[in-house]
Amino acid sequence: MAFALRADLRVEQLADGFLVLRDDHDVLHLVGDQAEAFALARGGAEDVPDRLATAMAGLIELGLVETDTWSRRRVIQLGGAAAAAAVAVFALPSVAAAASPPDTTSDTGPPPRALTVSYLVVAGGGAGNADGGGGGGAGGVLEASGILLSPDDYAVTIGAGGTGGASGGDSSIGSIVTALGGGGGGATFDATPASGGSGAGGALYLTSGAAGTAGQGHAGGQGDSAAEWYGSGGGGGAGAAGGNVNWRVDPGVGGVGGAGISSSLAAAVGIGSPTGQVGGGGGGAAVSGAANTVPSAGGAGGGGNGAALGVAATAGVANTGGGGGGGGAGGGSGVVIIAYAIADAAGMSVSGGTTSDDGTTSYHVFTSNGTFSIA
Repeated sequence: MAFALRADLRVEQLADGFLVLRDDHDVLHLVGDQAEAFALARGGAEDVPDRLATAMAGLIELGLVETDTWSRRRVIQLGGAAAAAAVAVFALPSVAAAASPPDTTSDTGPPPRALTVSYLVVAGGGAGNADGGGGGGAGGVLEASGILLSPDDYAVTIGAGGTGGASGGDSSIGSIVTALGGGGGGATFDATPASGGSGAGGALYLTSGAAGTAGQGHAGGQGDSAAEWYGSGGGGGAGAAGGNVNWRVDPGVGGVGGAGISSSLAAAVGIGSPTGQVGGGGGGAAVSGAANTVPSAGGAGGGGNGAALGVAATAGVANTGGGGGGGGAGGGSGVVIIAYAIADAAGMSVSGGTTSDDGTTSYHVFTSNGTFSIA
């Protein structure tokens, strides 16, 4: 089996798609991409075109389609929850009601249409730790397009940057998508670097960096020491792992922060450091040695620089999810950007965040908690 319908479904084909009755007495109206993907599964398709992958993930999330091809992680990565939320569902009192004559005394009209959006979700960056601690990991970064959102109110949460060696906060759009906060750096003697969207760098004495989350970020780099040479690892970034310390090449220099990623949505609204880049890891601390006056650079995308002799660590840049520099700097806060074609929203009321448009696309930017509403 590749893709197949669940055996207990009752299906009626319509001119514009399908009506599907589940055993929980719900009737689902499938149109557009959902209907096309449903037809493929009904025919026992072995594969799904890329343009229908998100719709098929939504049908799997709804329990209409079974597969031995895609893992649960694959369904989540494709935005199955968002696609499922876009399907019109009508509750019936019983299965028998599905065979009853239609009630013509009232006309509820067609089911509400969904809005196709793109999003960028960036969590808060982790803080670098003092006392030779590693660089903070960048907040997790998730970006997707072609996501269908039904008319509703979606709570938007923005993760704060970590402080005092703590991890950053998560960012989310309702139950649709959640990016995990970046890991906080471990201190020299008594704290293990934390995992997260991206993992924090390891502290001194060969402490390994922490792991990142697949699809959101990367691991932190390893700290190192030998005789009088010490340094901590760089925090992981959304685009690359944090740098390891190599005292043989650069005595006493911390690892660089992992690079973030470039985002067209961030660039369109002027977010990022430099503009368009988010999710950079914090640089590790240079603790002692001949070269310890040179701070290790944070990763492009808002990562803070690590501390060096006479040079304080710098914080991750706000609204980039950048990790804080090793040596005690805080992480940068996260951001959520939701965009859609203006023409697609004709006749709808869409609100939330700080809005702008370029004549074709509308953007909603959230730098603090809020609500994205479609009516």
